[in-house]
Parts: sequence; C-alpha cells; structure tokens
Amino acid sequence: TTYCWLSILTLGCGGVESLGTRPAVSCDLVDYELDDTERSVSIGTFWTDTAEASALRLLEEAAERSRFVVTPTRRRDRLTQQLSLRDWLLNDSEPLPDLFQVNGGSDVLQWPSRAANEEPQLCSLDRLDQLHAWRDQFFPATLAPLSCGDSLYALPIGVHRLNTLIYNPALLTRLATLASEQGLELRLPDDFSSPADFLAALQTIEKVGQNSPDDAVVPLAIGNQSGWPLTVLGFENLLVGRGVSTYESLWGTSTKEATLQPEALRHELEGWLGELRVLVTLSNLKERMAWQDAVHLVASGGAAFTVMGDWAVAQLSAHEVDQIELRTFPGTEEAFVYTPDSFAVSRLTDSDGAGANYWLREVVANRDVQLAFSARKYSIPALRDLEPTELERLDARQRETYRTFSACQTSPADCRLLLAVSGLGPAPGTNPCFDEIDRLLTRAVGASSAEDDAPGDEGSESVCPLQEEPEAAGQQLIDILVAVAREPFAADCR
Repeated sequence: TTYCWLSILTLGCGGVESLGTRPAVSCDLVDYELDDTERSVSIGTFWTDTAEASALRLLEEAAERSRFVVTPTRRRDRLTQQLSLRDWLLNDSEPLPDLFQVNGGSDVLQWPSRAANEEPQLCSLDRLDQLHAWRDQFFPATLAPLSCGDSLYALPIGVHRLNTLIYNPALLTRLATLASEQGLELRLPDDFSSPADFLAALQTIEKVGQNSPDDAVVPLAIGNQSGWPLTVLGFENLLVGRGVSTYESLWGTSTKEATLQPEALRHELEGWLGELRVLVTLSNLKERMAWQDAVHLVASGGAAFTVMGDWAVAQLSAHEVDQIELRTFPGTEEAFVYTPDSFAVSRLTDSDGAGANYWLREVVANRDVQLAFSARKYSIPALRDLEPTELERLDARQRETYRTFSACQTSPADCRLLLAVSGLGPAPGTNPCFDEIDRLLTRAVGASSAEDDAPGDEGSESVCPLQEEPEAAGQQLIDILVAVAREPFAADCR
C-alpha cells in the first residue's frame, strides 16, 4: 500500500518528494513505494551474539522481500553503540545509519530532554503514529520509555523480562536426594519466597558437592566475559527481590512519599552489596566464562542455576530447552522487570527517511514479523491484543510471559512493571562514572571480568578513577548510586 501525504514543506507520494530549497532530512520520513526498485536502509545494532544476529537476520529478510537492501553497522555492545551515536550526533564524526537499535528508556530519552535551544537529534515519529495508530496497537508500557512529553521517538520490536531464574529441575531433584542422605535439606525453587531462600539453597548445594566430590556442580553459573551479567543479577534481580521500593528510590521512579532518603537508601544498598558478595562466593564468577556458556552449563547439568534475561533461552538447542525451567527471581514475583528492544531514527541530512519509514511500518510494526522475531529471540511481541491463534506461534513459557505483561498493565496493583536499569540510569556518555558501573560492581564483589582486565582507552581512568580493592570499590559504587538517585536521569521525559 502506498500513502500520499501533504505538508507545507514536503509533498510525497510513492517516495517522490518536492522539498523546495530545503535539504532533505531523514525526519521527513517520506513515504515509499513497494515496486521493483531496489532501495536501501542501514541499521545500527549491537546484536552481535549468534542468536541475536539470527533474530536481526530475520528482520533483514523481511525487508529484502520488498527489495530493500539492509546494511547493518555492528557495535560490540550497547555502551559502544551509544557512545558512537553520541560522538556522531554531537561531533559529526562518522556516518550514522538510518535507524539504530536502542533499549527503551535512557538510550532514547537523553536526546529530546537536552537543552531546549539544541536542535533535536532524534526524529519524532508522531506523524507516522497518527497515520498508523501505533499507540492503539502497542502496549503502553513499551511506548512510555520511548516517549518524551507527548512525542514518540522510537518503536519497539519485542520485550524481554530480566528478573528470571533459570535452573535444571532434574539436577536439583537429584541434589535434594543427596542432601537428604547427608542430613541436609535442599529447598526447591517452587518453595523460594525471598533471595535468602535462594542463597540458602546455593549454600546447601555447595555443601553437597564438598561431601560428594564426584557429584560436585556449580551452584550458580555467571558469565564474566563482560561485566553486565553480574549487573543484571545485582540490580534487576537481587535488588528488586530485596524490595521494589529500594529499586524505585534508586532510579527515581517512586512517588515522593515512598522515596527512601539518602541515608536509608545507602543502608539498603550496603545490605544488598553484602548479599551479592555472598552469592558471588557460591558462583563460578572468578573463572573465565561467557554468559552463553553459563546457560549451557545449567542445561547440561554442570550448574544448578543461572540468572539472566529470558533471551538466554534463545541460546539453547531444543533438547537443552527441555532440560531447564524458568521462574521469576525469588522475591520478585509481583514485579516484571523489562526492556523493549526498539529502533529510533536519527536526524540525517541528504536522506528523505523513506527507508526508515519502511523499516518501522513494514518490519517493526508488522504482526507476523513481531511474532517470528519473538520466537527466534525468545522475547514477547510489543503488540497488544494478540489473538489466541497468534499466541500459539510462541511456546508455553512465552505465552505466559505475554499474558503476565498484559495483566501488569491492566492490574498494576497486583504487578509492578519496572523498566530495566539500562532504561533508567544515566545514558552512556552522560555520566563517566556510571559508564563504569559494570566494572566497578565486579571489583566491589571481589571478582574480575575480561573487560576489567583489558586496558582502558587513554585518559579514561583520569575521568573517573576506579578503586581497586573490594571494600573501597564497594564504597565508591554506593556513593555513585546515591548521587544518581538524587538526580533522576531525563526526569523531564518521565
């Protein structure tokens, strides 16, 4: 279908526009025509893992069926992509793709919330929203972290849940039997009601392994090739499990009456860090392991638990998926910590935005594409009101996650939707110390990651010098977090 639209500055039909003397800008988002003409669209992404790249490839194939050639620009992780984007937008350092992948929240909100006298660097999607009624099609909770004021600046392709405990039920049943034979009790995940219950189970598993070396397993597998898996365990799981009020106070999303004062927040964070340090002693964090391998280790029976977003399931074979179970992290049963995978359009000259328009409407907002993408990446669609026949294209766990996410928006008293830290904390490039939070947390618990051992960029340590010893690093970490809590990021947009 081809749309024609008219404005004072732009007349476009089928991708043909008349811009007068004004240079073409991607924010024009002119219409496109699906014909035999080969067109191009470039995408900035940090989906470089094999499973993630496969999910992106599915989106590319959807575009290629309409003769769009997709050119991905890959960055190794979200931090690198956001810093590259920031450098280009502020310094015009290198060509930027038509669209770029973002997590909902800070990645987007840092731009419209900038000084009023600065030219917007992201394109508002309001005109397309009005044409295609996206606000009626997408879950409100997926669009809220992509909006500033009344304007929409990105569109979500799927939603992930982060407060997820992954375990091997057959292994735990066997370990429970061994524990009983040794006069110990190993409680199983269905009986967990708090992080303390989880911690007690890990300690029991360690004791069983010490008494039966041939049956020794890793109680908790955590990858440390990057620092962020520990951060996910610490913030989106353990901290929420200890109390939603602390999480919301830290990131400035609680009501004024419910917000913890600085000293009370500091006290809670000290208790949280102490508990996290104990969890680390029951893990393999000091060994070199990718987070993907940690998930495989649980599926193979070499580890009892791991904590990771539900995207971890996409790493597993069909046989491995049958060996694991997922449940919400203990103590977070009434919370749904989420992040919407999304795409935003950057302001570019010499581009009419037709490729971005196509990608958003025909790929991101397409129901069939969202369902296929979710099945491959193990997310849930960001689109609301899916029919039962559509949900059948997802597995039973995904269907339950979708229903829970939907219910959280209609019954907020029974379920708290919490945006992930990547959406609430300062965006990359805005707070040098917060950019180092993964590395600092790793040091604070007495472990190290591959990126912690790697040499930093010249001058990076002088911007925010990090403490080396665990106690000093822990104090520095809490100081940074308490300071962040006093100044919620992009508060004008939230």
